[in-house]
Amino acid sequence: MFHCALDEMLPKIREKLGLVVEVFAHGLQCARVLTRLAATLQRLPERTRFVLSIALYGAGASLVAVLFQVAINWIYWATFTYPSTAMPRAFPWISLAVITVVSIVSGWLLTRFCPEAAGSGIP
Repeated sequence: MFHCALDEMLPKIREKLGLVVEVFAHGLQCARVLTRLAATLQRLPERTRFVLSIALYGAGASLVAVLFQVAINWIYWATFTYPSTAMPRAFPWISLAVITVVSIVSGWLLTRFCPEAAGSGIP
């Protein structure tokens, strides 16, 4: 019942909010797929379900680790490797700006989401 009403509303909302809703709708579709997968897993014997769930968790964690490594490599290339070869004279200023911005953002994130880290040696 909830999914039907939401499916009728999504086209109207998409027109108004654009990309944000597209991402949310994609997340809902992924949630539906995961719900179906969970229902299928419930029909399997307990021991098989246990082994299969461990394999799925491992595959998911591996995928996230690979995506994280790819993202880190891309960020490093975009902020340090490419500027050092394309603009060698501006590279010191670009690297200084990158380090400054990252420090400010990490300080804000720590202050905002982990205030108990104050005084622990983490700025």
